[in-house]
Amino acid sequence: MPPKGWRININGTGTRNTRTNGIIRSFKRIRKPLTNIEKIDKTISYAIHSKEIRERKLLKEYGITIEEYNLLLAKQNGHCALCPATKAINGRLHVDHHHITNKNRGLLCHRCNLLLGQLDKDLDFLNRIIDYIIKGEL
Repeated sequence: MPPKGWRININGTGTRNTRTNGIIRSFKRIRKPLTNIEKIDKTISYAIHSKEIRERKLLKEYGITIEEYNLLLAKQNGHCALCPATKAINGRLHVDHHHITNKNRGLLCHRCNLLLGQLDKDLDFLNRIIDYIIKGEL
């Protein structure tokens, strides 16, 4: 018999295992579905808290306030610093910073941020990529 508030789980995901007389039984917590009002409250709460979370993350990880972020975004005309054709989606770009000095370099789109994150560690590799591209164009 499963404990109160739990049911026997068939597929084994999100389970709590108990051992009774050498037999392992798998149980899953029973959750009642949310009402429409609870869903709306949860959505509103998330929207309010996500803004606060973003502000705290900018300050903690990059040392800038939301106002400084918006000034930097306006200075870049709402575009990525590396590929100016890419405009910020929902006014958001990634803060690019040097991982050793923590100096902020600018705002980048997702693609450029991933690319720079890989190349930033090994400048010799970046030079080999440039040479490879140049040789291919000849």
